[in-house]
Amino acid sequence: MRRSLPLAAAILAITCLLTFGGTASAAPIAGLDFDDGSGGYSPTPDDLDPLDVILVSGLGGIGSGNFVTSHDTASDAGRPSPPVGKLNGPDGSTTTPPAVGGAAPADGGFFSIWIPFYATVDLTNVSWISSKATGGTNQRWLAFKTSLDSGLLYSALGPSRPSFDTVSLPLSGAPYEGLTSTTVDFQWYSGGQGSGDMDIDSILIEGNVTVDVVEPEVCCAKVLLLGGAAAPTLGADDDVFTYLVQRYGSENVSYMQSSVAAGDPAGSAAGFDVLVLSSTPGSGDYRGKFNNVAVGMVNWEEAVMDNAAGEFGLSSAVMTKSTNTTQLTIDASHQITQGLSGTVDFVTSGEVLGTSSLYPGLTSLASAANGDAAGQPSIFIAEAGQNVDPASGSSPAAARRVMFPMTDNTFSSLTPEGLQLFGQAVDWAAGVPEPSSLSLTLIALLGLASLPRRRAARR
Repeated sequence: MRRSLPLAAAILAITCLLTFGGTASAAPIAGLDFDDGSGGYSPTPDDLDPLDVILVSGLGGIGSGNFVTSHDTASDAGRPSPPVGKLNGPDGSTTTPPAVGGAAPADGGFFSIWIPFYATVDLTNVSWISSKATGGTNQRWLAFKTSLDSGLLYSALGPSRPSFDTVSLPLSGAPYEGLTSTTVDFQWYSGGQGSGDMDIDSILIEGNVTVDVVEPEVCCAKVLLLGGAAAPTLGADDDVFTYLVQRYGSENVSYMQSSVAAGDPAGSAAGFDVLVLSSTPGSGDYRGKFNNVAVGMVNWEEAVMDNAAGEFGLSSAVMTKSTNTTQLTIDASHQITQGLSGTVDFVTSGEVLGTSSLYPGLTSLASAANGDAAGQPSIFIAEAGQNVDPASGSSPAAARRVMFPMTDNTFSSLTPEGLQLFGQAVDWAAGVPEPSSLSLTLIALLGLASLPRRRAARR
């Protein structure tokens, strides 16, 4: 398996090759061959079809187990397809493999695929090659299941190096069919005498993928959502991603893990009209990395709204977090506040932000109307080229900036007015022309009508 497309980017790419009504493809979905594409070692799972909209995670551990991320060159000796990876099992565990159909052991390693709401997957097969991580006589075993299974699908003793067992497991039936808006984990476990470690290579996940194009309600913006995981699964990121796809269309919305995007902020932002920055990552993924990128941004990571070095500099004080603020007062007429005035319900619950010190000259579009943040600017903006707090090193603003007053989970509790403010904030930051009042009403009604359906579809 020498097709290595680096998944570290974890970016959801959707192209105009898709046709309305859905397309289906039977193809490899994900794999892990521990090869960086040039013969070097890489413990990063591969997205084998970037156009199928399925995202693939990095490696994770179960209990005290994990895939070994450093290269054990002894695994490669005499092997036809180096480099080879290794699964770390518990030392000195039982030599008897656990029973197929029985409960999984406590320690193992896994990676995942994430399927968005507008795609459907029928898994068909998982395969790999494996052996004991030793040429000696110690008995060691390997076991496997997916997160869709109640018990193990495979469990067997392995051969000694350099021999390999070739394993191919058909996945068929209801548990593996019609998968949508969900995450599936692929889990391996090892154990036995000595270290309990097993060599493993050439993992391949296969299935049939159907993708339905979601037509945009608002034209036209290319949107990139940044979040804390390899897929939008933390906090309210799933709801945010779904909302953005519904508003701007599946061909125009992408997702990337912030820690990956932070490696090349300008390159990651290239080709997009707006970046939407979730608060689910650590603030270090944003600080000093995106503050001077010349692309519009909507941000709700409160720790980078103020004036420390590398932050956005719209607030000159640390943000106030309020759990009892539910309403906003509209402060100014603007594209973001179009259709709203006076005091509006913003959230039903969750944290809302405010600043006690908006940088002079910037515009507050809405202030907290009640709770601990009452009277403080909550939605505030900077136009491209407008001065922000110079202590941040981000002045003047490189592009349009919107600081939006919520934290990790607040989006899921936004009222219809809150959703309207959010959507119009992304529009403005992206440079989408201001709609007419009639268009605005139709967009809001379409978006609200779709939310219960989308949430009900999640598994």
